Amino acid sequence: MMAWQVGTVASGVIGIAYLAISVTILAGLSRAKQLRTNPLGVATGLIFLSCGVGHATHLEHMLFGSEVEAARVAMDAHMAWVDTITAIIGVTYWSLRTKFGALLAPTLFGDEASRARQAVVLHGTVLQHLITAQAAIAAGKPEVASSAVDQGVVAARGILEDLDVDVVRVA
Repeated sequence: MMAWQVGTVASGVIGIAYLAISVTILAGLSRAKQLRTNPLGVATGLIFLSCGVGHATHLEHMLFGSEVEAARVAMDAHMAWVDTITAIIGVTYWSLRTKFGALLAPTLFGDEASRARQAVVLHGTVLQHLITAQAAIAAGKPEVASSAVDQGVVAARGILEDLDVDVVRVA
């Protein structure tokens, strides 16, 4: 097989894999209503989109149009090798989505609005219990302080469980 043929197949595989990854990321962000609040996720989806379109364009140049011969001559063994490795990486990344769903999940990129909501919840519950406990200690009311600390621990555990964070239970 000639270098241009290897490069053409590799560009086609890269284009398909990267476009699929892009659609998966951007559709996930859209479903999670994060297209406006998650710039890192959107940028990552757009990087995959631009690379997928670029490699689809390489494929098109190798097979159609007036510059087919020039494109084929330009594809040397080195470029074909690099494109083959890139295709393997793209297919591997795509195939890992079933094993490691977080690779393509919108939460991978962090949602700033979600973080802000979590901070408000933490402040509104856990911190308030701690402030109550501190005031009760200062007022010489240890049973009120103890109760506030217990309520804060329960609230913190609930928040962490809602976030699917493993909560260590002591005694």
